Amino acid sequence: EEEYRMKIFKENAIKVAKHNELYKKGEVTYKVGINKYSDLHTHEVAEKLNGFRMEQAKKSGVVHRASNVSAAKKVDWRSQGFVTPVKDQGQCGSCWSFSTT
Repeated sequence: EEEYRMKIFKENAIKVAKHNELYKKGEVTYKVGINKYSDLHTHEVAEKLNGFRMEQAKKSGVVHRASNVSAAKKVDWRSQGFVTPVKDQGQCGSCWSFSTT
């Protein structure tokens, strides 16, 4: 298993180096790097991290509309302290909630 993971890691390290060379040349707009998933194949990362399976939504019969409520036209959530650093959701399958916070 260790040799297998090292082989995958080396393959991914080469991909990272090639991609970052393209970045230096201005051919792509972002850099990539080595991280804790670098010894996994792409499909293994997907299997490990894409665990959330949403249930079929049930139709609701009533929608309440609030006519006496107004909302701000613009809100800077950064100044309110609500923008947080990048997080790693791990295996919990909650990408929907991580994308909203």
